[in-house]
Amino acid sequence: MRLATAALILLAAGCATLRPGADEAAAVNEIVAMAVETLRSGPEVQRERLGGALGALASQPNDANRLRVGVLLATLPPPLRDGPRASSLIHVVADAKPESPLSQFAGVFQVRMVERERENEELRERLNAAEKQAAALRAEVEALRAHERVLADREEALRKRGQVLQRGVAEREETVRRQVEALRESERSMAEREETIRKQIEALRESERIMNEREGRLGSTKR
Repeated sequence: MRLATAALILLAAGCATLRPGADEAAAVNEIVAMAVETLRSGPEVQRERLGGALGALASQPNDANRLRVGVLLATLPPPLRDGPRASSLIHVVADAKPESPLSQFAGVFQVRMVERERENEELRERLNAAEKQAAALRAEVEALRAHERVLADREEALRKRGQVLQRGVAEREETVRRQVEALRESERSMAEREETIRKQIEALRESERIMNEREGRLGSTKR
């Protein structure tokens, strides 16, 4: 709104030196002053001013009223703004012959409208490009987040698998430990049995020796 107000003031200042037509020059100044005041007003006043200008144009379709409505339609904020209709009205005034302050102002204003439309189009293109870039960045971020989720799921799966493997290793170690203990116990039992058998054999040998000695003594006595 500030840019539109500044543009209107500059256009009015430029047209103040135009010749001829003091009455039309005053009309241009009045239109610009009205448009600037309207832009600085609230939405309700803006609707009333536009409605009044449209009514005046309907009852008196002259260049001043066309220019007044065209300027309002070109400068008011949406939804009151109507660029195509404003361009159509101002184009009629700009092409009026002979040339007058109204037509000169309309021509300058028309050029400014074209420039503003081009600037707006460039701005829209930049915004579209920025939105596409932002969308691409959002898609890239979402892809990275999805990849992070996949990695997190895989890490969780590996962690659980590691826990299972650790439990399996611990169970196998416990089984092997018990088996080793059982083997050692079996070895101890076998060693004890061997010792018992050895003692029994020694006892038998000792008994056999004693019996042999007795038999020897008995044989000597008989002779």
